[in-house]
Amino acid sequence: FFTEESTHDLRKELQYGDRIQSLIPLLHHSNLDIKCDVVSTIRSILSSYEEREEKRSEHHLYSKLRDEFVSKILDLCLINGETEQMKKDSAYILGTLCRMQNLDSILKKHLVKELKKCVLNETDFYKQAEFIEIMLCLAYKKANISEIVSDNFIPAVYKLAQNPDEFIQSNALNLLLIFAEFGSSDINQQVKQTVSGFGLLEIIGTYEIQMDQLALQHTVQWNNNDQLSTVYRYIQMREQLQSQKTSKLKESLTDDVLNQILSQLQKVNEQISKLIKDGKQVPSITIGIVNSVCAYLSDATKNNKVAVSRVMKTQLPKELVKLLSIFPIKSIKGVHNLCIFNIALDQEYKQQIYKLGTVQALSRGIVLPSTELNVLNTISMIHNVIIGGLQTVKSNQPAEAPHPYFDALNKTGVISQLEKCASERQYHTNISLYTAKILAMLYKGQFVPPNRLHLILAPLNKSMIAKIRHKQNLKLEFDSVKFILFNKENHNAMVEENILSTMLYAIQEAKPSDRDEMLILVSYYFEYGNSNMRENIRISIPEEYIRSLVYRQRQSILFCKIAHMQGGKLSQKAIKDFLMNESIFALLVWYVEEQKMDQLIALYKSISEDRQEKLNQENQKNKQLKNVWDKLNRMTQIVDEMQDREMGIGSMMIVRNAFHLAIQRVNQKQNEAEITQAANTVIQLAENWSDFILYNIIDFHFCEWLNSLLDECRNQAFLVQLKENAVNLAVKIAVRGVMMASTLEINKFSGPFTKSQLDSNLIAIMTENQSQTSKNKKKQQQQQSGQVNNEIKLQAAIALCCTKTTLGCSQTELKSMTTLFQSKLQSALNYLQLHSQMSNTLAQSGSKLGMNMQINNNEIETTRNVLLALGQLGWEYQMIKDMISTYKIHESVLPLLHINCKCSKKIQVTNTQIVQSLQSAVFFAVSVFLNQIKPPQFNQIWSEHTPLDHIAPIVSSYAETITNLI
Repeated sequence: FFTEESTHDLRKELQYGDRIQSLIPLLHHSNLDIKCDVVSTIRSILSSYEEREEKRSEHHLYSKLRDEFVSKILDLCLINGETEQMKKDSAYILGTLCRMQNLDSILKKHLVKELKKCVLNETDFYKQAEFIEIMLCLAYKKANISEIVSDNFIPAVYKLAQNPDEFIQSNALNLLLIFAEFGSSDINQQVKQTVSGFGLLEIIGTYEIQMDQLALQHTVQWNNNDQLSTVYRYIQMREQLQSQKTSKLKESLTDDVLNQILSQLQKVNEQISKLIKDGKQVPSITIGIVNSVCAYLSDATKNNKVAVSRVMKTQLPKELVKLLSIFPIKSIKGVHNLCIFNIALDQEYKQQIYKLGTVQALSRGIVLPSTELNVLNTISMIHNVIIGGLQTVKSNQPAEAPHPYFDALNKTGVISQLEKCASERQYHTNISLYTAKILAMLYKGQFVPPNRLHLILAPLNKSMIAKIRHKQNLKLEFDSVKFILFNKENHNAMVEENILSTMLYAIQEAKPSDRDEMLILVSYYFEYGNSNMRENIRISIPEEYIRSLVYRQRQSILFCKIAHMQGGKLSQKAIKDFLMNESIFALLVWYVEEQKMDQLIALYKSISEDRQEKLNQENQKNKQLKNVWDKLNRMTQIVDEMQDREMGIGSMMIVRNAFHLAIQRVNQKQNEAEITQAANTVIQLAENWSDFILYNIIDFHFCEWLNSLLDECRNQAFLVQLKENAVNLAVKIAVRGVMMASTLEINKFSGPFTKSQLDSNLIAIMTENQSQTSKNKKKQQQQQSGQVNNEIKLQAAIALCCTKTTLGCSQTELKSMTTLFQSKLQSALNYLQLHSQMSNTLAQSGSKLGMNMQINNNEIETTRNVLLALGQLGWEYQMIKDMISTYKIHESVLPLLHINCKCSKKIQVTNTQIVQSLQSAVFFAVSVFLNQIKPPQFNQIWSEHTPLDHIAPIVSSYAETITNLI
């Protein structure tokens, strides 16, 4: 129960609940196993990390337990303990409780004796470091020191200071330092002789700066060496650094300081290289200098991007890597790695750090005889650098592309070192897991021999199972398994490692966010899986079970992806349910439509390969671009062929990714003609796409791309054609969104329009003044430019109103959109009236042209879109009210009620489908206006235009059409 996995909160609750006292009677138990378990339990309670950090203060339970409890543990378990483990646990308990206490003679004698035995004989490095730390807490009281240093203990502690484990080494040096500080003059001299004068300097950079100052102070007392001034200087610089305000930290690494550090490291590296060549050891004074320089540099670069940037402009990283490659392994501490770690945290510099040979230098310290702590610190550093290599392929390579560092690291023996580390530490949970993640990254997309694959998959599998039990995030494990999955030759071995059983367990037990990712991961198994893998998935994770996971509420399956009018937004649960369903369908579609999914994946990969191919000739580029859009269109056709819409939802995730690849390819080319053509092609595609396809393909990323095109147009005013195409594309999508929306729903695409800030760009275009450059053009050119500009502004206004989600607008915006709409509506009315008159004239003259006179569909479509935009503003009560009262916009709309009516004001036009949609849009807009017009104006309008009489035929016409369809 009280293992390392138990939470600190639980142990604290037990401490404060007097639970330890309730265990005291059990110390008398006649059953030895029970007695041992009780002592072990008390030790686990007291070993919480927080308590060990408070080593310079009295234990908060001491006053409560010092009388009965301490004496019982001392007598029954330490002095007269039946087993060595019981005595060891008792020493731990008493040492922890009695820290910072002057021990009485009996307790001191028996406790110190047992603690010494534990310090010198414990084989577990971590526990050994803990016992040294307990001894350290007792040594802070002078009265305890003479007993502690008895029996020649100082040399034994110094021997521990040579241990390669950083915890043991640092705690031992710290203990010697406390002996020197609080012990008698004789003890001080004994420490001096034992550490050979400069040994305490090796502690620098491990603890707080006060301990560094103390170590330097005693070393200066014992020695006269000019090099100590260097150590003193960097400790002082660190002290100044820690006292500075955050705003001043950015200025700490000046050019002078950087040059000073660089010169010092170059000098030290040269000295160490010569010592190694001569077969000599690196002296403690040199280690102390290195520690002090690195401690300052790591403090200066921690969470300081400005400092990191300055460091990267010098030769310091190169010298730091050289230091790591030649410094004695037993002396390498976290403070040395931290200098590189702080720089490598910045994504911008990960690759530069790698190119300096950092991984090769670090790999020296990941195999025996390096200790567990050093290996763990080093392996986490390597992981941080290696992961940077994935970024180099993420944007321009397929997912299964090999890791760019693999070949170099394989040739230099790093891969072998990592595999050796994985083999040596396969029973150490954290080291084996980190190593497995690194190897998985490096072997991405490649065949891994089964014996090596076991070293990767076993820790990942174990970690996933543990994290599922504790409801922890599994993303890193998912990614690692996916890297191995990319190569089909690994699949049989993966099946043998029971990965699929873990997948099922995760889907069943993991928290919802991880279950979502796990379903996607299993769909990858299908995508990359060979026939054996796919068959095993069907057996291990039955289709019936996957179907049972679907949330069947309507809003979960047919989720509109955006806010509903009621309350402004759907519940978070509905959103989560939909996203979960989308992941379920992405997997389920492989069970149902495997052949079609293989076709989609083949097309997707073909688009991905086209994106990477470099073409020189312009005609080749255009041909390839057309091929990309043709393939994308074919993908949408395959989805439309699926009878089950739920399977279509799952398959659209691949189509959407392919669409993103296509538009990213266009962005990367930065070619005006190509981008303009792409926008025009998407318009054509969107017109032919079903509502289902459009609904599932337009998202934030698409709108973000569209917004970037408009940004480019605003920055470069001459990109008129691109601007026109981009705005037209926005209008096509916005209007389709209105038509797809149900009653009381806002536009289907309002969410991504707003989230990507596309609406802000549309406002800017709608309200912008005519380009200054047009003022210098000839009059005819100026008129043409103005017409184009006004048309673009009109389209921007339509798209904006169709997707508007925020209440209200500025008076400038209101005036711009109303003026644009009125102008278009009046122009359309004039055109329709003229068309009606000419048609009637020709008909009266007996000409057949009058009956079949063609109407301008573009004119009608734009007018319809204006009316839809006005109707979509129905919930913007104040805007509609201002449009009516200030700008009289209803006067431009109401006459359109007379299209093909039977009254004296009728406007007779050919009753085409586009004209019928215009009539519906008129009804939509008028219904909004009439709701805001008050008597007596309402009565006048009703009398003049008789809206109800004109609307009824439209309704009847639609009813007749529906009846005919049935």
